[in-house]
Amino acid sequence: MTNPTKTFRSPIGKETSYSNVQLSDDTESTLELFTNDDGSYTIEWDIPELEETEHIGIFVDLNTKNIIDYDGVFEVPKQAIEFLKEQGFNVDYLID
Repeated sequence: MTNPTKTFRSPIGKETSYSNVQLSDDTESTLELFTNDDGSYTIEWDIPELEETEHIGIFVDLNTKNIIDYDGVFEVPKQAIEFLKEQGFNVDYLID
């Protein structure tokens, strides 16, 4: 079975504890969704041009796609939220 993916172009910034540093104005990225053994999910966010890969943990209510938390990034990018919604997740937690 193939994991769902989404490729897009966008500006890329890197959040630190005190600022946001702009790394690129227009870069291609790919998101790939993995299901973990414990029922959570991971988005692997690959940014080849910048030689960066980020991992976003997505936590859901048991046996649902109702998102209750995330980890690994300061803020989940809007493209990842759209991707999760396309995959049938309830993303209300991410947009509140």
